[in-house]
Amino acid sequence: MTRILVVNHDLDLGGQEVDSLRRLGYDVTECTGPTRNRCPILAGMPCELAEEADALVYDAWASGDAEGARLLIQNLRDIHPETPIVLTTPGLELDWEEQSGPHAVTILAGQPTGARLAEAIQAAIATCSGATVAHQTSETARSATGADLDGQRLFDSTAHGGAMLIARVVAR
Repeated sequence: MTRILVVNHDLDLGGQEVDSLRRLGYDVTECTGPTRNRCPILAGMPCELAEEADALVYDAWASGDAEGARLLIQNLRDIHPETPIVLTTPGLELDWEEQSGPHAVTILAGQPTGARLAEAIQAAIATCSGATVAHQTSETARSATGADLDGQRLFDSTAHGGAMLIARVVAR
């Protein structure tokens, strides 16, 4: 069973994510993150909960502000480089997230339904396993964006109720 750590500053949304993933068969642990708890990651220390997880699902605002979120994700990638990360955001693309290199994450923009979370988790796990393809075909992404893909980013703005799903695809 795949172990997931969900970190979300919004207790209700975090609870919905946890419940959805459990219904899909994931073993899920929930943490409210640094807005409500001491966070070893922000102090540059390993997180016991993250160490036990096969993948991490973090809310882009888990730390309470944009700069803190950037530092949180950067430290997560430095301290737990082999653990896949899905970064959820309510709809706005962040300007600091990395699509390649040691700080790469899988972005899930829009409504984080159980199915979309599971899809993003599988894409993140595949990426960290050295896969170079994501869950969408290039034809689907090309029709959604009107452009060819460069292998770094996939957009599908028509699926999932108009929400944007962005998957980072990086070979390690």
